[in-house]
Amino acid sequence: MKKLLLYTLMVSGLFIQNIQPLTVNVYVHGTQQFGSKMLPEDIWYCEQGLHHVSHLPDDSMMVKDAQVMHDYGQRRNSLEFDIDHYYTYGWSGKLSFDAREQAGYNLYQELKLLLQKYKKEDFDYPKLRIITFSHGGNVALNMVKKLPFLDGENVELDLVFIACPVQKVTEYLINNPFVSMSYVIYSTCDLLQVADYYTYEGKTYFPNRTFTVNKDTRNCYQILVSVNNVPLSHIELCHAFMRHIPKVLQATLGKDRLPPTCTKHDIKDDGFVFYNLFNMLSVLRAERKS
Repeated sequence: MKKLLLYTLMVSGLFIQNIQPLTVNVYVHGTQQFGSKMLPEDIWYCEQGLHHVSHLPDDSMMVKDAQVMHDYGQRRNSLEFDIDHYYTYGWSGKLSFDAREQAGYNLYQELKLLLQKYKKEDFDYPKLRIITFSHGGNVALNMVKKLPFLDGENVELDLVFIACPVQKVTEYLINNPFVSMSYVIYSTCDLLQVADYYTYEGKTYFPNRTFTVNKDTRNCYQILVSVNNVPLSHIELCHAFMRHIPKVLQATLGKDRLPPTCTKHDIKDDGFVFYNLFNMLSVLRAERKS
């Protein structure tokens, strides 16, 4: 009788564990129209479309970013950044509203297929976390226009915006009810984030660092980040800071959600290499101090 009870509990535990939604991470890169095309492929290359991270070359920075976040989760017995469920989404990278809108539509279509695949294999829809850099955030927001993914089905969706140029044409989508939580990560020293001026409804604007939210917004954290009390540039936020994304997200847990108040989060990291005009490749490759 005891053996039967033990077996039943084991099977029940495995079944409950199996039906709990896992987290699928999708990384969306930023603009790649200008200088990035002259960079080595290990830094900028990302296969077009939605692909498992294993489809990229082993020396790809996107693979290394995924691995370092996976290792962080492993040290904390967490599968939040499991590399087995980590994907990249490649798009044209053109500095264009139309290009980002088309990329957002294509991302929506591919994610819908991915969700259906997980549903078929795992009996439940996974939680989706889309991690974006720079204008990759506006690609994700254009994807949000098409939500929900599946009528009558609840899919938990988190958006992580790193150094996203906030534009009026997509800013309102941050409040979409189908987005479970948004994390807006920015730095006061990021000049490229606010450099891409644009025209909207006949007027010219520069992007903002943060989104406009109202007193009723409860699904958005806007986080001013720094390392060793030093604000970060766009280049430093690209790959070097990726290892700290899990820490930043973890730090928001348990906090009262009171937008539009922005929180500050400083990371202590003695190995962090800051950009000094002469070490761009080292910083983009997220090299560490010995």
